[in-house]
Amino acid sequence: MMKKLDLFETRTVRAKQREIKVTNVGAVTGGECFLVETEKSAFVYDTGFGFSGAETAANVKKVLGDKPLNAILLTHSHFDHALGAPYIKDLYPEAKVVASTHAAEVFPRDGAKKIMQQMDDAAAAMYRAPAVPVREVIPDQIVSDGDLVDTGDMVFRTVALPGHTWCSVGYYCEEEKFFLSCETIGVYAADFGIIPIFLIGYNVAMDSIRRAMTLDVETILMPHTDLVQGDVNSMIAESFKNSEKTAAEIMDLYRSGADEKQMMGIIFQRYYTDYVRTLTPEAAFALNAGHMVKCIVKDLS
Repeated sequence: MMKKLDLFETRTVRAKQREIKVTNVGAVTGGECFLVETEKSAFVYDTGFGFSGAETAANVKKVLGDKPLNAILLTHSHFDHALGAPYIKDLYPEAKVVASTHAAEVFPRDGAKKIMQQMDDAAAAMYRAPAVPVREVIPDQIVSDGDLVDTGDMVFRTVALPGHTWCSVGYYCEEEKFFLSCETIGVYAADFGIIPIFLIGYNVAMDSIRRAMTLDVETILMPHTDLVQGDVNSMIAESFKNSEKTAAEIMDLYRSGADEKQMMGIIFQRYYTDYVRTLTPEAAFALNAGHMVKCIVKDLS
């Protein structure tokens, strides 16, 4: 059963060869940063917001103590996943920042920085926290589909999963059947289950979800969510079904002459639950919903 791993909550599971411990060291809800530890090594998976980056880095240090941090794995370039990386890098300069080729191209762009600043400022305002200037994320290891990432104890294969963004990737450790997922595969929405977030293409996202379903996975870590063992494929299949249902309803509205706002209403009504409100500012959710509608209409009309 999936749930939300609360701030500073830890979950430990026994995989095929190792005990894996995951702690949510994010500073605020919605800006989760997961510290993944085995007996021999540690890395973080996504890094949260920029405005809370210093606190997130301090949380990593608080949990790790004197233990080294081997890597900082980023699933994509969005502000709520990547902007905390420079702050963690400040405390752990030897930890390698890992990001996809496309993400590495996005980070230095002025337009991307401007959007990240706007979104991070909105999140800071939601938490009544001071806004901070966005710091550029500089990857140490740039990966493409199939590239290997050594985290000190486990080796992960990069899995390109475009759909949420072009730069979205997951990381799969075949030895442990352990999958670090990404938002293309969906995120947990508590009372609804797994919800889709495809922002650059409906068809490409569905292809990525199909690809994830072919992996031999027994343990999954999902963005913003939790470490889960068991019937992982059924959770991924749920995301696929929810994506299909949402697309079908939006296309029905499109064919009846509805405008974009009405079609976005389907996404808001179904997915912007009380739980999701705690994770995502309304402005950010509305931006995502608009992109999803455009993707569906473009690919299916």
